[in-house]
Amino acid sequence: MSHSVKSFIKLTSFELERISKVFFGLIGFTLISNLIGYIFPILRFNQDIEEYMISQNISVEMAHDALGPFSFDRVLNSGWIAFPIVIGVTSIGLYALFTWYREWFGKNTFAYRLFMLPVPRTQVFFSKLVTIYIGIYSLIAVQMLSVFGGYQLTNWLIADAVMDPNPLISLIHSNFLFAYLFPVDTGLYFTINLIGLTGILVVFTIILLERSYALKGFGLGLMYAGFVIVLGILPHFIGEFAGNRYLLFYSELMIITYILLALASIGSIIWSRHLINRKITI
Repeated sequence: MSHSVKSFIKLTSFELERISKVFFGLIGFTLISNLIGYIFPILRFNQDIEEYMISQNISVEMAHDALGPFSFDRVLNSGWIAFPIVIGVTSIGLYALFTWYREWFGKNTFAYRLFMLPVPRTQVFFSKLVTIYIGIYSLIAVQMLSVFGGYQLTNWLIADAVMDPNPLISLIHSNFLFAYLFPVDTGLYFTINLIGLTGILVVFTIILLERSYALKGFGLGLMYAGFVIVLGILPHFIGEFAGNRYLLFYSELMIITYILLALASIGSIIWSRHLINRKITI
């Protein structure tokens, strides 16, 4: 293993260690909230059945027929499941900002020591990017395992006679949040990930511009972000500009969008590399 690879692994491990408390806190919060989300809808369903039986003076079988089966979709749409995902995404987004600015906090600025390490400065850039993605996919993996485990738990606690027979994958596919989060639709999942990667790289570039040129750099960064957004949505207006909505197939529009977003990502990396090597001084 080369010295460059070893140094990159060490930097990434160091970044992971710095985020570990927050990361494990998010995992713990997700699992506890999910557990409540799996049990509470079942208790609520049983309570509704009991109240309906008493009010209508009917048997439990008749109450089940009247109220319908218990669907795991109730669980997936619960705030106990969705809220931890929102918190996780928000936390990772804030970390993408904080991971750079914290290096300049305090009297003994850590950035001086970090950028004086005998490694290419771009390794610092990519170690932060990799750390963010390890955090993102680890949280998604925990959520996926939690959902599959929660589905089994629900099947154990709810009788087969009153459990909706729809398979879990079908429920996930029809759920707005999980359809974006889980790789149930390859095209959609690739699109979301490419947009996310481009967004993080643009944020990195904005921060490095601000660190390099202060307020002017921040303004330039906002202009650059606006340019990337326009670049990403521009292909979907080609038909309008040409006066023919059906000029390109949807698949062709998406391919053009992918190419433009990939170019924007590469451009952000090249620009960030220039800034971190040439403009940021310590």
